[in-house]
Amino acid sequence: MPEFPQFDAEYLGTLTDSFRSRSKAITGHAKGWTISREIDGEYERFIVDADGFHGQLRLSVYNDGSLWFRLCRGRPKNGWKFLLTFHGNRGNLETETIVEQFINSMAYDTADTLLLIWGNVDPVVERSESKA
Repeated sequence: MPEFPQFDAEYLGTLTDSFRSRSKAITGHAKGWTISREIDGEYERFIVDADGFHGQLRLSVYNDGSLWFRLCRGRPKNGWKFLLTFHGNRGNLETETIVEQFINSMAYDTADTLLLIWGNVDPVVERSESKA
């Protein structure tokens, strides 16, 4: 089980608690996952990384409500292929919804399906591949 850092922003702290409560489900999909915290000036960032499911997933959520998502497919020895990268805004999403969408993202291999899963954050696609 990963370490769970403390956050100043209330929403990010609640998000950490939601990930902690679903750690068994996440571990069922990913061989490894971590949560980390970064501070850049006035911005506090929650970062969750998962791998070991023939993919590599990163979700960053900022204290201002913005978020960033990246999913790569492949294997470390053969290199990673970007499947989807986007940024969006969490709006009024419950933290449990974000965790559920994160877990569901590990099971899909098309950018179109991932965009449906994350449609509630108004994703702005930065990079997309039709198939991994």
